[in-house]
Amino acid sequence: MAEMKYTATDRAKNFLYLFCLLLLVWLALTSSFHRQELAVGIIASFVLSLFLNKQYYELGLPIFSIKRMVFFAIYAVVLFVEIIKANFDV
Repeated sequence: MAEMKYTATDRAKNFLYLFCLLLLVWLALTSSFHRQELAVGIIASFVLSLFLNKQYYELGLPIFSIKRMVFFAIYAVVLFVEIIKANFDV
C-alpha cells in the first residue's frame, strides 16, 4: 500500500468519528440513558477510540469520513433488501 500522510486534523476527525460511532453502538446495545450506563459507555468509547485510532493508522487505511459512513449505510440497506428479495425468490 502507498504510504499516506495524516495530519493532526485528520487524526482528530478520525478519533471523533470513531468515538461517536462507538458511542452510538453502545447506546443501541444498552438502549438506556441512565447516568451510570452513559458514563461507562463514554469511557469505553473513549478508550477504544484511543486504541483503535492508532491501529487504524498503522494499517494505512483511508481516512474515516461521514461520506464513507453514509455510503456504507446505503449499501447495508440495499444489501438487506436484496437478501430479503432473494429469499422470496427461492
